[in-house]
Amino acid sequence: MHEFSIAVSIINIVENNALKNNAKEIISVDIEVGEVSGVDPDALALALESAVTDTKLEKSIINLITIASLAKCLKCSHEFKPDDIFSPCPFCGDYQHEIMKGKELNVRSINIE
Repeated sequence: MHEFSIAVSIINIVENNALKNNAKEIISVDIEVGEVSGVDPDALALALESAVTDTKLEKSIINLITIASLAKCLKCSHEFKPDDIFSPCPFCGDYQHEIMKGKELNVRSINIE
């Protein structure tokens, strides 16, 4: 379950940013997870729940925000929502496309006090 190591990395990022800004408390954190990022949001939520124990995020609200996927076919330029990174273009059937959105895994915002 690589989501646990991702959770630990997220906690480190958030705690380091809170420290740099002299935060007394971390109120909430917004995390973007793309639909085709390779990260299971449910597994990440479970990993974060476990990993925040005894950290500054233990009492924080953690919001996982799903970023919908969007691809553009390199053959016909049709934009479509892929089910995964191997989805063919529904217009021409070609498999070569560029994922334009949905691969994200970002800490979008940190609300501190």
